[in-house]
Amino acid sequence: MSPRGLLAAALLCLAAGCSWNPPRDPEPAPSGGWLSWGDARPDAAGARYAPIDPAAAGIVRLAEEMLGVPYRWGGRSPSGFDCSGLVQYTYEQAGFSVPRTSRAQHKAARAVPLGEARPGDLLFFAESGRVSHVGIYVGQGQFIHAPATGQNVKVSSIREDWYRQRFAGAGRFLPAPESL
Repeated sequence: MSPRGLLAAALLCLAAGCSWNPPRDPEPAPSGGWLSWGDARPDAAGARYAPIDPAAAGIVRLAEEMLGVPYRWGGRSPSGFDCSGLVQYTYEQAGFSVPRTSRAQHKAARAVPLGEARPGDLLFFAESGRVSHVGIYVGQGQFIHAPATGQNVKVSSIREDWYRQRFAGAGRFLPAPESL
């Protein structure tokens, strides 16, 4: 085969590979059950998630700036964070006050169904029936959090088994966008 023929064959293989659409994992439903991706309902404008308001955008941006910061138990600064310290620091930098621990944050937040969670909301996780972890929702089933000793602030998915199995609820501290 000529070099031109090999190049054409390689390009055809690449194009075919790009058209493959793998099946998607299910996503959490507002009722707490699980939906397939095809069952997910877009908002009235047809978008999967509601537009992000300025306060939420600021919180998400601040949390993204902390990606890679090491986990430190009791940490609440860019030199090291635990999960609730990351939430408290990020919200404070955006001008909002939240409690210090994940359990207190869970109790103080307004509960929202996961299907209605917006970027900037919090996702809570429990072990043995007690909230023990929190992350900042960024949309599309993703959240930013400080996971554990030896790890750094990172993005994870609610679809990962550990998080899906321990999901305890979503909560909101931010006012509704129309009241801002």
